[in-house]
Amino acid sequence: MHRTHFAALLLLWVTACANGPQSAASGSRITVIRAREENLLGQRVRWGGDIANITRGEHDTCFEVISYPLARSGRPRDGEESGGRFIACAPGVYPAGLYEGQQLTVVGMLGKPIVEKIGDLTYRCPRVAAEKLYFWPAQEYGSPWLTRDSPPFGQPWGSGSEGYWW
Repeated sequence: MHRTHFAALLLLWVTACANGPQSAASGSRITVIRAREENLLGQRVRWGGDIANITRGEHDTCFEVISYPLARSGRPRDGEESGGRFIACAPGVYPAGLYEGQQLTVVGMLGKPIVEKIGDLTYRCPRVAAEKLYFWPAQEYGSPWLTRDSPPFGQPWGSGSEGYWW
């Protein structure tokens, strides 16, 4: 009896610790670059990155996203090399100015790419029909334990508790 309770609690704890959009294509190997070069209509993807631009229609909103590789949590990793841009379109009208510059992870199906001419070059931009959007909260850097009164790093700590800031 105790073993089944323990197993159930362990399973509940593991699923509760999961965050971000874990659905669908967590193992998808389709990259933005590959989708730009090949015809992969109808393939399911999970991509993310920084929102560069938002275009609102009457019934949908399209997010132009600078793609970055995703961490295990599904959050785009800062400081990585970008894989290009993609467009994620979702039903509904999202407020202007609220999401620009934020990070986004999207799960959806690849649709017909958008073809743009930039000078003499033709650029294919993959388009995702978004089923799920996850807007990541802004990351706060620094330690939550440090306060304004914390000593600067590199200061020698005394013996005992006198030299510690906690």
